[in-house]
Amino acid sequence: MNINLDNDISVGLKKSKFFFLILTFISSIIQTFIGPINYELLFILIIIIFSNIILVNVFFDQENLKRYFFPCVIILAANLFYLSFPLFSKTLLLQNITINLDLPLNSFGISSVYFFSILFSFTIIKNNEEKKILIKKKNLGYLKIFTYSNIKSTNIIFIFFFIIKIYITVFDRGVNSSTEYGDITMKLLYGIDLLFFLPFILYFQLYFFKKEISLKFFSIILFIYLFSSFILGLSTNSRSIMVEGIFTIIICFIFVIIFKKNYFNFKKMITFLISLFILIFIVNYSSDKILDVRVDRANVSTYDIFQKSLSSNVGVHKFDNGIVKIEDYTGFNALDRFNKIKYLDKSLYYSGFLSPIEKEILTKISVMKIISLIPTNIIRLFDQDFNKRDHDIHTGSFIEYNSGIRFGGLKSRASFLNELFIITDSIILSFFITIILFMIFFKVIFFFQKTQNNEIVFSPIIFILIYQFSYTIGADSLGQFFGSVFRLTFQTTIIYHFIMLFNLKLLDKK
Repeated sequence: MNINLDNDISVGLKKSKFFFLILTFISSIIQTFIGPINYELLFILIIIIFSNIILVNVFFDQENLKRYFFPCVIILAANLFYLSFPLFSKTLLLQNITINLDLPLNSFGISSVYFFSILFSFTIIKNNEEKKILIKKKNLGYLKIFTYSNIKSTNIIFIFFFIIKIYITVFDRGVNSSTEYGDITMKLLYGIDLLFFLPFILYFQLYFFKKEISLKFFSIILFIYLFSSFILGLSTNSRSIMVEGIFTIIICFIFVIIFKKNYFNFKKMITFLISLFILIFIVNYSSDKILDVRVDRANVSTYDIFQKSLSSNVGVHKFDNGIVKIEDYTGFNALDRFNKIKYLDKSLYYSGFLSPIEKEILTKISVMKIISLIPTNIIRLFDQDFNKRDHDIHTGSFIEYNSGIRFGGLKSRASFLNELFIITDSIILSFFITIILFMIFFKVIFFFQKTQNNEIVFSPIIFILIYQFSYTIGADSLGQFFGSVFRLTFQTTIIYHFIMLFNLKLLDKK
């Protein structure tokens, strides 16, 4: 997919900018009426308003969006997850923004510095973009990352990916799971499965940009992917699979809404927004269903977990030890998933009760989780007894358990920011490292776009990765951050290259 640099999108951006700021100010005013006014609440609102003013001047800038669309999505995600979405969602539910946070002022203060650190990294890398393009063209032009397939090839790819998805879902999930660390064959299948939504992106290109398929055909494909996202989410007891599919579809439509000249009118925009709200409602309900039977997912088959999900009665979710879920922020699962401020706040609060020895142990765990990203066979060349299972520890669970206050479960999330604070024992050094990490992160993103004939051309891969990239903003640990930015990107790129290489050779033979 591509962006014509001559298209003028300034009018729509000005309206969106105005709407976003008005929504921010109105939500802030409502917050002063919801709960008691104090310096903590006022300071938090000032932080969010100031951050949003800066955001709109970056994200809703025509040149930034055209030339750096996906980096801008990352910047927007950082603001939404930690600042704007807590304000909007809490206000919508008439809840005080500080409720369910242990350290609200600290958490929002750190979040704002985090947001501005990401902006600073983007500014530095943006100024170096031309040099990066020259290097990419010279050394990495052999990769088929900008190749799109025709309708026949896309149909074959579509069938291929659905067969793999059905196989690993039915035969390698729950009680039937047999994949072990180092199982190369299954790892390859799971690697290919990372591109499950590739056919949708290719069909999207064929309909909106190439006009090679009909609206009816595209609508069928859209329905299949939406429907399969919910079915797969319920069958595998995974909210991530469900949200990933919907997120990918929404990003593609937003891309068209912004950049496809005169394509969407007001009526279509309203239809899109209504559809979005309906999807959010369905996601929230499905998310409750998934959590309601989560305890059974490792002990039954895919079909059984799907049946249990359909028949479950949604209620208050508790952990095995009877403690009410401690990651609730709004009380709605679909909304809480996008409020990363809660994970940061929880992690900051509980880590305050860790001893120096426990912090040293957490540091070693963090380092080993990063090392574990390297293929097991390579690691065992240096350490024959290495086993990745020994380091499969959730940072949030470790902090909660060792804090001695509350324990939320074995899969509790934390924040890689707080992990950095613990490792470096310095907030200043932590944010300096964060700036460097996001400079690298943005360079990785720029790798999937190029300028050609007054157009910005995007690789299909970036549309697949953008969900994981956006979630990397709220990564549970440094291991997850590095895994998403480096290992996931490398795997996806290589697999896509060989799929397209095989595709081109097949077409040449024909």
